[in-house]
Amino acid sequence: MKKIKPTLEDLYNTSVPFRYSKQKYQSIELDKSIDYPKIVVYAINAYNQIVGNLSNWQLNRECFNTTRSVSHSFYDGVHSNSIDTGLISKSAADKKKKDPKFVTTKDHIYVPQSMVRMVLDNPEKYLKDPNDFFKLFYKSCQTREVTKEENDLLSKCVKSGKVENGKKYDRIQILCSLSQRYNHCGIVMLKRERGRGWYHKDMPIVDATIDTPDGYDEYESQFIVEEFE
Repeated sequence: MKKIKPTLEDLYNTSVPFRYSKQKYQSIELDKSIDYPKIVVYAINAYNQIVGNLSNWQLNRECFNTTRSVSHSFYDGVHSNSIDTGLISKSAADKKKKDPKFVTTKDHIYVPQSMVRMVLDNPEKYLKDPNDFFKLFYKSCQTREVTKEENDLLSKCVKSGKVENGKKYDRIQILCSLSQRYNHCGIVMLKRERGRGWYHKDMPIVDATIDTPDGYDEYESQFIVEEFE
């Protein structure tokens, strides 16, 4: 029997045909009649590992090794997928124009280590329905092209561990809001075209502000600091 092959857009705009129990936080299974896109398979596996370790997260929320290991399925899954938004930094575009062999760096817009914490700290909202989780996972896979130096600068906006009395704890600290991280780092974004020789074409400046998921700004606000401890 030929498998059904839905597009990613179809799955995102409707719902992913998962097999899962209506009971809270049960693992989900692939439907063997469907040829899922790669990102859906990663999302399902991340969901299953997260719900399977939810009680461990809640009981050991302060433990750095616990939070890191439980959240890594989401982090690794996101970094194994990339959804191109068609946005590129001015610095990366300028370097590409001068040297067509220059390789840009894909920056995941929605910091996955922060996003997954929000999911695990609010299971009623983000884990009750696997399709809500999938939409957040999909959004987290979106990327913008930047230079390696810009990517390093962006990564320094978040710090996830803190050492007290020789022991490392999970203490996420954020220097600026997710919505403003590109503006905070002084990165100008352009909209590029697709196809051969795109870097020789005009690229208009676009607003670098990030459209954050529902509830994220409020969740993030508790971790904003002026400087890292």
